[in-house]
Amino acid sequence: IEGHEVGWAASGRNGGFCAASLTHGLANGVERWPDEIAKLEELGERNLDAIEAAVARYGIDCEFERTGEIDVATEPHQLEELREWHEELVKLGITGVDFLDRDALRAEVDSPTFLGGLWDRNGVAMLHPAKLAWGLKRACLELGVRIYEHTRGLDLVRSGPGMAVRTPYGRVFARRVALGTNIFPSLVKRVRPYTVPVYDYAL
Repeated sequence: IEGHEVGWAASGRNGGFCAASLTHGLANGVERWPDEIAKLEELGERNLDAIEAAVARYGIDCEFERTGEIDVATEPHQLEELREWHEELVKLGITGVDFLDRDALRAEVDSPTFLGGLWDRNGVAMLHPAKLAWGLKRACLELGVRIYEHTRGLDLVRSGPGMAVRTPYGRVFARRVALGTNIFPSLVKRVRPYTVPVYDYAL
């Protein structure tokens, strides 16, 4: 069930960055799970590979492009921080991230402002988010999935061996329920205190 239309909210209106990171950024992951970060990065990259494969398999025209991501330095101290960060990543066994000096970076982005950068070549793709959402909807319908748009889930309760979701039109019973929530409060009230909004911007 979908409260509005597939792709209506943030899933269809975001910056279009599709990142492999499972830890909301490599620095955050290294800080919290240093002993597991290499495995987490590997799993994240496999996840992004699977998304790319699904886009191809179902013929979803969402302008998917595996561009990678470059963190740039505009000040000498930032350049030194990126160099040290790259050395740390190498020690942790993280691959696919290259340090770029000024000349190497200008070969990619011809700006005199940038002194160097750190290029994660495989960890980020760019795509058109609404086209991805619509393409996934089409693929699901072709596979026999039933999608009910304009059907808000009002609450979620246990019902026998499964769950029941109350909607304005009646109840939906299922053995398992996956909540795909983003900007809206969870139907599971005890989870709400653990949901933190992450504010971002795109130019």
